[in-house]
Amino acid sequence: MYGSNRGQTVVVFVIIALVLVGGVAGYFAVQKGLLGKTDEQSFSAVYQYYDQCVQQALQEGVELAGVQGGWVYAPDYQEGSARYPSGSQLSFLGQGIPYWLYVSGNGQLVEHVPTKTDMEQGIARYITEEVALCDFGPLYVQEYEIGSTVATVSVTVRENRVDAVVKGELLVARDGQEARVSSRSYSHSSTLGAL
Repeated sequence: MYGSNRGQTVVVFVIIALVLVGGVAGYFAVQKGLLGKTDEQSFSAVYQYYDQCVQQALQEGVELAGVQGGWVYAPDYQEGSARYPSGSQLSFLGQGIPYWLYVSGNGQLVEHVPTKTDMEQGIARYITEEVALCDFGPLYVQEYEIGSTVATVSVTVRENRVDAVVKGELLVARDGQEARVSSRSYSHSSTLGAL
């Protein structure tokens, strides 16, 4: 009698284990999108729009660094003095362009050349700020649901181009189908690295 109860108990535990394994497998199938997920091509309009937004931000960031002596975000202006009135920036058509070498207000010679790292960090910050402003309005009208977060942007300035990797999450859904992208790479032809 004790042995038959033990066999029944084992059968009950096996059935419970199978139900649990099936439930976990079903959960992950739904989470991964195996049921109702679509390929990226169905959402190519969204990806093209997003890529265009990031590519434009990359290009603008590189151009800003180019016209501001390597700085995307110019350092704070330092006043000159009566003896050395020039200050730390040249004002050209209302745009402050930092000098790489200038005489400070107290007569000290200051060298302030942006490093490659300064340029990369400035462009990455610019891309992060601009991508947050991407307007998906025209795509919302087409009944797309779009969610995006930019976690990090890493930029590498090379001699003949500037590369950017945008890591975050772009989630797109429409008509019960969804797709998710977590990392995209971009490149812009530039001689900024030759400075």
